[in-house]
Formats: sequence, C-alpha cells, structure tokens
Amino acid sequence: MTIISYFKQNTYGIETANTTARSSAKKHLAKRTPHIVCIQAHKLVSWAGIDEASSWGLKNHWKSLWSPAEFTGNGGKSGGTAIFVNKAFGLDKPKN
Repeated sequence: MTIISYFKQNTYGIETANTTARSSAKKHLAKRTPHIVCIQAHKLVSWAGIDEASSWGLKNHWKSLWSPAEFTGNGGKSGGTAIFVNKAFGLDKPKN
C-alpha cells in the first residue's frame, strides 16, 4: 500500500492511499487521524458491497463517497475510488 500524507499546522489533514483491496483500506482507515482520506483500488464492484463499506465507515466516524471498481477482461477486479471525510465535517454527493 502506498500512502501519501499532507499535514500543515492549522489546516486539514489530507491523505491518499493506494490500497490492494477493501480489507487493507479498512485497516488503514481504522487507525488514521487525517480529516480526509482518498482511497484508490478498493475493488468493490457492487453497490451492495459499497453500501456495506459505507455503513462501516459511518460507524467508525467517516462519511464517504464512492465510485465502483470494474471487472477486468479476465474476470478480475480493478480500480474503485472512495473519499472518506471525518464525520464531524460535511460531505454530500454532488448533484448531476
């Protein structure tokens, strides 16, 4: 997992993590303190899986926005992004 963090005094902490699956993203989020965490490669392709992961986030003080992963040509899974924001802050889905 690759992690890039940005913290500066009197600003929001922002971090990006290129994970290998939802499980590594979950472990990462459980121990992080930044205000915002951007996750790449969670590999969740179904909205049911995303809803479950989003519910886990809320229970652990994170609001989140998601885009699903996609199936590859050989049946694997690739990609998927999520933005997690500390529950104390606002986060809304953009309107089309």
